[in-house]
Amino acid sequence: MDAAMTTNDPLPLLTIAELWAMDPGGPPANHVKEELLGAIWEGGFSDGTVFVYTPQFLEIVLPPGHDQNVWDGPPLEVITRARVIETLADLAGDKLPQALKDVRDGPTRVAWAESDNSAPKDPSDPTTPSGSSKNARFTLIQEDPADPATLVGYPFNSYNPKQQALLESLRVSLSALADWCDRTGRQRPSFLEDPRYGLVQSGPTYATGEAGRPSNRTLFMAEFNRRAELDLVEKGVAAEARALKIWLDGNHPNAPNTEEKTIENAIREPYRLWRSSKSGKTP
Repeated sequence: MDAAMTTNDPLPLLTIAELWAMDPGGPPANHVKEELLGAIWEGGFSDGTVFVYTPQFLEIVLPPGHDQNVWDGPPLEVITRARVIETLADLAGDKLPQALKDVRDGPTRVAWAESDNSAPKDPSDPTTPSGSSKNARFTLIQEDPADPATLVGYPFNSYNPKQQALLESLRVSLSALADWCDRTGRQRPSFLEDPRYGLVQSGPTYATGEAGRPSNRTLFMAEFNRRAELDLVEKGVAAEARALKIWLDGNHPNAPNTEEKTIENAIREPYRLWRSSKSGKTP
């Protein structure tokens, strides 16, 4: 983890959701995640209070096998709603959902008009409105981009795995989170008052092996298993360890530092078993 990062740094949506869900009677983590994402789309967090962890962001958006140094640049970078939307659209490939297209580019509508300046339209064409003459012509009109708030109704599970990883990695300033809770009448999650996590500088959030708290190994192995189930594992155990290191630093910034080599050694056998299962060979 970069030495510049501290316990007062903004936390990822995924981490906030998991911590909030630990409150007695607290909402489920998935519900919190949807609520926080909705607040981002609605502009509930002011400009300059939503961030990405640069290495993790680049690891998500760059194609597999890239040779760009993801550690270049500042560890934390402000990200706007417009950039989030543009990045989500890029990650959609050729399957851009209409909701995202409308927010990024604006919806299109068909305008019909009579025209005598061109050859008659084939009256058998089914796109001609009922009752229109054979000279009717249509024009596609691009409207202004839709309000990002319209994405509030777009379920998180409707995004593809890369898009979900991006959204879960978005970081919210803790002071902005507290202000949002106060403005919307929500009870602040208790971790905001806990100096290990919240607004007061203190010791690390995680202690490897501490009773009741996940060790770093537990965290990155769970992520490896998730990635394996979705066939998102990198080619080569070293590349996968590097991706998990970036994920760990990005989603659990207060955890003690774990070396990339340590992760590589831990996942070597599970990686071999996963690769054998994909190739159909007996381990």
